[in-house]
Amino acid sequence: MQINLAEALNPNANDPEGLKKAAIFLVLCILCTFLGGLILPAIFVLLFMPGYTLAAMRNRATGDENGRLPDPVNPGHCWHGLMAVLVAIVYSIPAMGVGFMALMSAAGAATGLVNRSAATGLAGMAGFGVLGMAALILLFVITCFIPMLGLQYCKNNQIGDTLKIGEVFSGMLSSPLDYALVVIAFIGINFAFGFIPVAGSIVAAPLSCLVMANLAGQYGEKVLNMHENCMAREVGTGINKFE
Repeated sequence: MQINLAEALNPNANDPEGLKKAAIFLVLCILCTFLGGLILPAIFVLLFMPGYTLAAMRNRATGDENGRLPDPVNPGHCWHGLMAVLVAIVYSIPAMGVGFMALMSAAGAATGLVNRSAATGLAGMAGFGVLGMAALILLFVITCFIPMLGLQYCKNNQIGDTLKIGEVFSGMLSSPLDYALVVIAFIGINFAFGFIPVAGSIVAAPLSCLVMANLAGQYGEKVLNMHENCMAREVGTGINKFE
């Protein structure tokens, strides 16, 4: 195993101000989540959280800023968050399609019950169960892709790199056990905090993103050699640039 979980759980491991930056990131995300009923805070956290995660991941993987956490008070992270949202939508299309078919099956079951047609109702319920399970499995598979898709984007700061499926699979299989640790930690934190009512679910997302960013960054550096093979960080702000 090349991945160090202890480092991911200690923001100060590579950055003397890491704990402060992590705390600011968490507070911003939690505050905006509480204000999610308002449009602007909801949009901000939707873009800021994945954008900051990508910036932290790239710093750790390539050695930008000496591997330290990026400055959280930087609206430029939202550019990369927008790219992350677009990639998530593209990869979620199969799951959304299967989920829609499951809903149609549920509607068929309801129609059968209303019309007192046992056969139609049972067929609809069976279809809903099978398709619903398939949708959940697809969502789990997509979740397993998240760290590698982030690293693919961070390599050259290009959203198109996330669509290179061959490179995505090759990267994941370069060190399966290390990659599994990245995914398990990401899912495990969300699962564990999910048992804490309200507060747990709000804290879980940004906390798991911070841990995953560091672990994936370690994977990018130690397994994929991104500190040697990636383009230098460009100066300026833009969709495909890291400030």
